Amino acid sequence: MTMIDMPAFDVHDPQQAAEALPFLMGFRPDNSMVAFIYDETNERPHGTARRDIPADPAEWNECAGQFFHTVLHLMGHPDGTANSLLLYLSPDPAAAANGYAAMRRYEPLAARLTEAATQHRVATLGTLFVTTTHWWAYDHPEPMYCRSEGMPAHSPDFPGPITTAAALGGIPMPPSLAEVHAQITPITGPLADAQTRSLDRAATRWNERIGSNSLHAEDQSFTTLLDTLLLDGGDGSPLADLDTDLAADLITGLQWRHLRDLAMEFTRPAELRRAHDLWTLLARRCTTPDGEIAAPLLTLAGYTAWASADTAIAVITLRRARQADPYYQLAELLLAMITKGLPLDRILATTQRQRALRLGRLD
Repeated sequence: MTMIDMPAFDVHDPQQAAEALPFLMGFRPDNSMVAFIYDETNERPHGTARRDIPADPAEWNECAGQFFHTVLHLMGHPDGTANSLLLYLSPDPAAAANGYAAMRRYEPLAARLTEAATQHRVATLGTLFVTTTHWWAYDHPEPMYCRSEGMPAHSPDFPGPITTAAALGGIPMPPSLAEVHAQITPITGPLADAQTRSLDRAATRWNERIGSNSLHAEDQSFTTLLDTLLLDGGDGSPLADLDTDLAADLITGLQWRHLRDLAMEFTRPAELRRAHDLWTLLARRCTTPDGEIAAPLLTLAGYTAWASADTAIAVITLRRARQADPYYQLAELLLAMITKGLPLDRILATTQRQRALRLGRLD
């Protein structure tokens, strides 16, 4: 789910704004500061930014300044005059057992974010503190929104207008941030053991092929395999049934930059969802102790998330790629582009030209 297909809501209504937060992000954030950028000129969403809240309050001031710098880049207007912001603080559930006390504890961070907006002449529509069960509004003229017991948060069991509209529109309730991380975390158990053995065998096979100068033939075989799985929507075979040897060959092949670049071609509408699912599945199959092998797969998953306009998920995934390999340049590049508010269009155009040349057709 992206902001393109999320339910509409009134940005000036704190209750609707609090309920909309997980739909804005594509997940239910925790331990997060979030900025929702609203384009006042065209009266539509412009984007979101998120950052973890440091555990040490002494770091909040610097972190808020850095976060706001990112927000300004995303706006695309140095003075922010064409946009307004909704600001959110969403704590870790463990830190918000007493919601009102937590809201007060985070008040200096909320004040610093508001101060940064004022310094840069950016209008704020409000600053909300949102937990899984309640929400509060900082410095709101309506006393009810600041009361100690808080306002009850809407959910599938207690739906408000946003959740109801989403359900009627077939939009699922977004997952939690923990669930998002679980979707890109390596598998465990017997399948993981079998996958590790397959990866070891695949690495040996690829090294032997390099030594025997048969890599060109291997490239052709790999290209055919990707086309079968993904081109124009692929062959429809269930990705969940991918056996460990085939997964290992794909993971190992995608360590090569030219084959990873080929994988970036599969971003057409009929291919995008399946490509994202494949890269995510393969990232979870990176079970060897050397976590660096996951970096290309996580980068491809982040790239396809961004191509789907799911920027928040893209950032999370690309950061995981950087954790797997801090020197993986494509992940670093894509993250920098998102942070600076640059479009993906040029990369997409390049990969589509590459695709047309490879397939010998201009379509």
